[in-house]
Amino acid sequence: MISKRKLTLFIGLMLMVSSLLMVVADNIPIIASFKWLWGPVSLLYVALSTPKIYLSKEVFNAFLYGFLFCFLLQFSLWYSMHDWYKISILKDFYAMFVVVVFYAHLRAGRYYSLWQNIAFYAMFFMIITGLLTLYALYLDPVVVRLSYSYRDTIDPYLLRLGIGSYGYMTAIVALLPFFVFKSKRVNKKISIYYYLLILFLFFVLVRSQIFTNIIVAAITILLSFAGRKYLKKTILIFSVISVLVFVIPKEFYARALHFISQSFDPESNVFFKLNDLSNFILNPEIGSSTGVGSRAERFPWLWQAFLNRPLLGDASDISWDINKVMQGGHLYWISRLTIWGILGFSTYLLLLISIFSTVMIQFDKEFKFYYLLSLLAIFTIGIFKNLGGREIYIVLLIIIPGLYYSHKVNNHNVFYEQQ
Repeated sequence: MISKRKLTLFIGLMLMVSSLLMVVADNIPIIASFKWLWGPVSLLYVALSTPKIYLSKEVFNAFLYGFLFCFLLQFSLWYSMHDWYKISILKDFYAMFVVVVFYAHLRAGRYYSLWQNIAFYAMFFMIITGLLTLYALYLDPVVVRLSYSYRDTIDPYLLRLGIGSYGYMTAIVALLPFFVFKSKRVNKKISIYYYLLILFLFFVLVRSQIFTNIIVAAITILLSFAGRKYLKKTILIFSVISVLVFVIPKEFYARALHFISQSFDPESNVFFKLNDLSNFILNPEIGSSTGVGSRAERFPWLWQAFLNRPLLGDASDISWDINKVMQGGHLYWISRLTIWGILGFSTYLLLLISIFSTVMIQFDKEFKFYYLLSLLAIFTIGIFKNLGGREIYIVLLIIIPGLYYSHKVNNHNVFYEQQ
């Protein structure tokens, strides 16, 4: 008879394969399906093997989020919500719930060595996906960007390569603080491998041309290397830089961005974004004259809708302008605030905090700083872009804790594991 440990390891690995090893998930959609196979299997397995997990704090709160936000309120108070939001919120809940349940199963069972193995394999899968994504980007430089909204236009051969999604690119940013943390705690020879891994992941972001992720990743890496010890000094330096930003003439930044853009392919999105930002700095108008101005236009749209119904949300009645509110869905946090209102959004934040607080208490004081940087990076990206995909939850709840336990074991900390 197969033991619980082996079943847990197998199901955990298949969750990772179906979420992170896209060359398998995209080519064997039924056997390697997270949505239709391994997500439901993992929920059923936990229900049969350790049903008390569903009463744990993090799982109960995740279920409460789904019950309130995807069913009860969505079909009553928020009856006028656009279908795009309904589907997006339901998908987000499903991904969260599956990962939270499996995370709670690993933690309650104290399966620390299994957790480490799952995390290591998951990282290996992410590296393979990164390499295949770089190859696909060599063949088509905009394939990652097209995969988000124009998947039908992509060459089927490129899709079979298993390219990383937007969720994958955001998850990469969340991983960077851990590798910086680890690079500081090994000898110089081994630290080189962590530096190379950081450079590789950052290079994948640059080649994928997702501008917001690149900027947030760069800042996150700098803060991670500064560390908790020099945090006050780093904040002081950033404050001085912020003052200088307002003192130095804007023409300087415009020329600097234009100069940097020359290092990239003129046909690339990074080249366009840098020059577009340069033009916006010189002529900071909110509107369609620049890409930055066009995106910035969504903030006042959502803000106006929010002010109309700040407590119960825009979705609680006929929308001020449903098309503009829907376009604002690309701005994750403010769009959720707009459609749910202060009461709904505050409840959502409290549920998220309660879930991630169960992760934080497992870390020592020093590592909590780096985990907070990962959370802050995700939060920052969500200000400017849409968040979605199970990859983010997998990195924050499965991979980072698993790698952390490996770090502790390597530093002679012993964990009890249920047999």
